[in-house]
Amino acid sequence: MDPIKIKDIKKGDVFFERGSMDWYKLIALEDEYFKGTITIMDKTYDQYQVEVVDEFDERIDVLVTEGLQHYNGKYFK
Repeated sequence: MDPIKIKDIKKGDVFFERGSMDWYKLIALEDEYFKGTITIMDKTYDQYQVEVVDEFDERIDVLVTEGLQHYNGKYFK
């Protein structure tokens, strides 16, 4: 699997989130969209959001703040 960025997700895409002990399958219900920016300690970051359905048939809004280390290498196709 190859790492991806949320801003590249389109409606219908199947991708995976790497958890601490497992992989979680997600299906995009919409194209991602630019949510806005956030400033943390004088640095501005872009935020992207996409609504997905997980393998348990639950709808989830995934919000990613680009550039924060927590999300680096977390999503894969």
